[in-house]
Amino acid sequence: MQQINPITFVHLSDIHFRKNANTPYDAFKDIRNELELDAKDRANALGGVYGIVVGGDIAFSGKPEEYELANQWLRGFAIQIGVDPAERIWVVPGNHDIDRQSIEKSLLIQNIHKDLRADASMIDEKLAAYMVKDEEAKKLILKPLQGYNDFAARFGCDLSPEKPFWEDDVTLNDGSLLRIRGLNSTIVSDEQDNDASHKLVLGKRQMEMTRQDGVEYLVLCHHPPQWLFDQDTAEDLFVKRARLQLFGHKHRQRLTRIDDGVRIASGAMHPDIREPNWQPRYNFIQICIKRDGQRTMLLHVHPRVLREDEGGKFMKEAQDGGGEFREFALPLPVWQSPKSMAKPATVSNSVPITEAALVNPRGANMRSARKLTYRFLSLPHHRQLAIAQQLGLVRDEDEGARDNELYRRYFSRAQEEHKLEEFWNAVEKVSAELETGHDSTGAA
Repeated sequence: MQQINPITFVHLSDIHFRKNANTPYDAFKDIRNELELDAKDRANALGGVYGIVVGGDIAFSGKPEEYELANQWLRGFAIQIGVDPAERIWVVPGNHDIDRQSIEKSLLIQNIHKDLRADASMIDEKLAAYMVKDEEAKKLILKPLQGYNDFAARFGCDLSPEKPFWEDDVTLNDGSLLRIRGLNSTIVSDEQDNDASHKLVLGKRQMEMTRQDGVEYLVLCHHPPQWLFDQDTAEDLFVKRARLQLFGHKHRQRLTRIDDGVRIASGAMHPDIREPNWQPRYNFIQICIKRDGQRTMLLHVHPRVLREDEGGKFMKEAQDGGGEFREFALPLPVWQSPKSMAKPATVSNSVPITEAALVNPRGANMRSARKLTYRFLSLPHHRQLAIAQQLGLVRDEDEGARDNELYRRYFSRAQEEHKLEEFWNAVEKVSAELETGHDSTGAA
């Protein structure tokens, strides 16, 4: 597959970072080390990695300290395999990313959950009422996800009533687009979740992917359709509109061809050690477009599994015929790239990603909104505020807003006032100061 320039993703799910990560009582430290060693080796063998997709359950109980540990590990892991964490990590929430204490303390949130689970035919109407029309409900409905949102905002993957899902485009080898859509299946997630009487909710608006010439969808969602109250709608729209479907949650890997698409139910990187026969897993996914009489998406899925009987190392899971990957050839509509289409994304190991490279982006092509978001939200809060004040981006109405919402306001105002270049320069200056251990504010 390498000769036709594939895009390669590392696919993780259910990473379940706990507060004791990196302590002597961390049950998963050795597993992460083995995954890092294996991923570096496979990344080199496959010609490099474009990005990392994480299918939910990033934390274990939705607490800020768990997300900080997850962020530190993801950043380091990305750099090890040659991925820029500022632009090429995508995440969605899972049920372990919910802070259940915030639900237990609020009868209003509990009542919203009960109402949304009452009638599958009314889900979309009720979601619109809570997410759009009811100002008090808008403040509450995603409150249990606040820890996730603070973490995910730096990757552009935070969620809100105004942004119930996120999208990002990747250019494939023929100039067409792979549009990654991240879905939120945790809107009503609580301690009662199950796949029978207390299913989860997505809503049709999240699942309606607009068809466009030269665009294929990859859906990233934690809960598979059988866990959804609106399962029938999900099954129908995912099959019709998404070429690739990536799910987590079940801790069991399944690769399934469905019509002209593929569903990948991921294994877990950090399963619960109490689970019987548990095996940590992750995947490499390679995607390219082939033209050989017919336009085809060629998909190679490389499952990797930890084998205790082989010295506790990650190894290939042999596919049919003994190969190390499973191949899917998915027929695509006829499409011809216009001459003005941007060149496809490529991966090169010739210039490794380093901490210095993240602080000092090289060239205008790296100065993306996504990179600015990551770098700004990675700064200490007091330095973020100092930059916003320096540029005159702070307003009285900002009081009480969370970091991810504040950043959206700052960025929007910087755009409107033609201050984006100043914003970039200020973030670069502070990043450089912190990188050298110098904090000009004198704060601890």
